[in-house]
Amino acid sequence: MQLKALTTILLLFCTTHLWAQKMIDTIALRNLYDHCLDLGDDKTDSLYHYSHYIDSCSKTVNYKNGQIFALRLKGIYYEFKNDYENAVNYYLQSLAASRKVDNPSYISCALSDLATVYAAYLNQPGKAKEMYLQILDLPSSGGVNARVTNYINLGAIYNMLNKPDSALVYLENARTIAEPYKGKIDLANLYNNIGNVYVKKHNFSKAIGYFQKNKHDHELNHERTDLWSDYLNLADTYIGLKKFDSAQAYALKSLDLAKELNSTNKEAGSYAVLAKLYKESKKFQLAFEYQQKWYQLDTSLVNTQTNNNIAELQEKYNAIEREHENSLLQTQIVAEKLKHKIYIYLVLAAGLVILVVSFAFFEKRSSNKKLEKVNATIMKQNEKLAELNQEKNSLISIVSHDLNTPFSSIKIWTQLLEGDKNNLTADQKKAIDRIYQSAEKGELLIKNILIVEKAGLQSEKIVLESFDLTDFIKHQIDNISPIVATKNISLHFESNRQDINILCDKSYMQRIFENLVSNALKYSQPGKNIWVNVDQDENSVFLTVKDEGIGISEKEIMHLFSRYGTVSSKPTNGEPSTGLGLYIVKRLAEELNGSVVCKSKIGVGSEFTVALAK
Repeated sequence: MQLKALTTILLLFCTTHLWAQKMIDTIALRNLYDHCLDLGDDKTDSLYHYSHYIDSCSKTVNYKNGQIFALRLKGIYYEFKNDYENAVNYYLQSLAASRKVDNPSYISCALSDLATVYAAYLNQPGKAKEMYLQILDLPSSGGVNARVTNYINLGAIYNMLNKPDSALVYLENARTIAEPYKGKIDLANLYNNIGNVYVKKHNFSKAIGYFQKNKHDHELNHERTDLWSDYLNLADTYIGLKKFDSAQAYALKSLDLAKELNSTNKEAGSYAVLAKLYKESKKFQLAFEYQQKWYQLDTSLVNTQTNNNIAELQEKYNAIEREHENSLLQTQIVAEKLKHKIYIYLVLAAGLVILVVSFAFFEKRSSNKKLEKVNATIMKQNEKLAELNQEKNSLISIVSHDLNTPFSSIKIWTQLLEGDKNNLTADQKKAIDRIYQSAEKGELLIKNILIVEKAGLQSEKIVLESFDLTDFIKHQIDNISPIVATKNISLHFESNRQDINILCDKSYMQRIFENLVSNALKYSQPGKNIWVNVDQDENSVFLTVKDEGIGISEKEIMHLFSRYGTVSSKPTNGEPSTGLGLYIVKRLAEELNGSVVCKSKIGVGSEFTVALAK
């Protein structure tokens, strides 16, 4: 008996010791995780080491929360490294794991991390808004501080979406909740965002009050990371007030602090404000230099492949979520089938009731099958719509950011050259004017494409005016002659008629002409010819562009005018092709109550004719 009692005591002691050891390990891991959240982007190596350490220890003791901590820290590490594809991957894994343990606090953190990446680095504030609105739907988990933070984040997103009034509504909600806890909750982020809203509304004097208050508090507490934001905000606001000396002082302070903090992202932000400052103060040489430094470091420039990979990760996560929902639905279906069996047995025992219950059962099963078919169709349609929407957003992001950059640089250089006009010949001055006009036309063209992509041509106003199409096309040919000459191609104009008058929108006609000629240039070898012909009959006016290019097969012509439609033929000089030009031509022609047709033969060339009603 004594031996048995001693054995029992030893087993109890060992079990208690192991349980206590596990508790100590998990508490230590939680404390280490909290410490890692306070590490800046200058401690990325430590963050990487600790994330793997927490992951390894958590798997050893089967600590699910610890594995969520590790996934989030890995996402933060890759975010600091500007590797947003991996950052989104780990944040999505963290979100899935958090939902698996059904912890609203962890779910909120994962959604907030994803929203930060989409808004700050991937130029997708709309996606970030969806994340923050999901956080609002979660059960309250983080108390007052979490609610205040979420309202502040939503305010910042609406400001990015150029909706400052909506942003103020959310920020005032945050202020109302936080005011009773003043002193216990840090309101610096709230004041920064309210200041940014007033900057957006061009009320710079009111914005400065919020930024100065934050600067004063952060200087007292020696909070260098927050001070960098204060200096940058003040510099930007003084630019708006045209007080360039004050703006320069704060911008240079922010740059020095960014270098002390060894933060590439912060250094890029300082260069962006300095480029804006010197452009506004007409010091174009310095503006160009800082602009170049900014684009060399700017981590917000994400290429198409990265965006596609991130979208693929999001879709994989959505697929996992759907699989989880299907699993729950399958369990419910099994339960329903069991209930139906019980009902059948009861009906058999009841006798007369069997006919009624059987009829109801078969009716329900038939309805379920119809509903499943409808749901499957809706799901396929939603997936296709999501894919098309992502494709559109990716294109708009690239066009709005990447293609505007070279035109901005060209305009800055021409402005710099104009400052020395006294030493230029008349031809040189004329060339500078032509360069500047071409850059502005390029920016306008990009803007028009964006309008087509975002809202459709129905939202554009058509300005109709009567003009001579022959003279108009001759003028357009004169404008593009230098471009045609660079590829050693001869451009010919043919017209058997004079005074071909048409009632039309000049900007639409110019875009139709430029897209057709640009297409002909891309697919023609040097030394070839391009012909432009203008003609009319009793009811219509015709614009024809014919080339001696590589041609298009009959099978591909039917897809030629679709959005992003491409052909197997490649541009002769490696020129880029988005598949959007001919789609725009078709849309513009249809808006003008016209049409476009193509005739082509491989190895011979192509002929495009636009017919417009008089």
